[in-house]
Amino acid sequence: MKTFRKYLIPSLIASVLMSMYVIVDGIFVGQKVGDVGLAAINISWPVTAFLQAIGMALGLSGGIYISTLVGQNKMEQAKKIKLTTILFIIALGIVFGLLFFFCSEPLIRLLGASEDSFSYALEYIKIILIGSVFQMLGVGLLPLLKNSGKVKSAMTASLVSVGVNLLLDYVFIYLCGMSLDGAALGSVLAQVASCIICVLAYFKELKGVSFQPLILKELFTGAIAPFILNYSYSIIIIITNIVCMHFGQDEAVAAYTLLS
Repeated sequence: MKTFRKYLIPSLIASVLMSMYVIVDGIFVGQKVGDVGLAAINISWPVTAFLQAIGMALGLSGGIYISTLVGQNKMEQAKKIKLTTILFIIALGIVFGLLFFFCSEPLIRLLGASEDSFSYALEYIKIILIGSVFQMLGVGLLPLLKNSGKVKSAMTASLVSVGVNLLLDYVFIYLCGMSLDGAALGSVLAQVASCIICVLAYFKELKGVSFQPLILKELFTGAIAPFILNYSYSIIIIITNIVCMHFGQDEAVAAYTLLS
């Protein structure tokens, strides 16, 4: 039970903190921009959620293999899986970031943005996509840390990232007079802070470790179920946003944003 609590409490705190990103952005944007800003965040959120769901799913998939190998005392193979998972997340982050960036305008319209919220949503999501690698790594490295027994490092990374996001949102939106671009920039830099902490936790361990391309198929297969589980709620958000926009415009979407 003592060991269980040792892993449970930091993991629980890390998971709760990760859910604070959109809440923090919503607080500052709602106060400074209003209903249109809140609607824009919720309309563009499924794109961010897609990136994070992929990063989280690959991190969970890699973490499962790592736990199995550690249990078999195959430490060197476990290190190779960690490095391969990290590089795979980076590669997909670049691919999806570029793809969504160049398709961002039709994508935002497809997600239901109004004429008023379109420019705000586009402003927000373009900065998020520029930092797509960090969006994916910021969440993808956490399960790798947890499954490597470094739950306190994962908790610290989550705590620091939320604190940085809160601070930068205040600086960019209130002090610098920025709009949704400030909220997006704060979120990206917060994920950068999380990545730095995670990389420092892995730096010595992965030094000199080789890439293991043969595991990519297994990583992808193991990530399918976690991705569907993580992204399913975003599908509900997309449908509800479209319905709210149809019947109540940006004000209805903003009200739903607060509830969701």
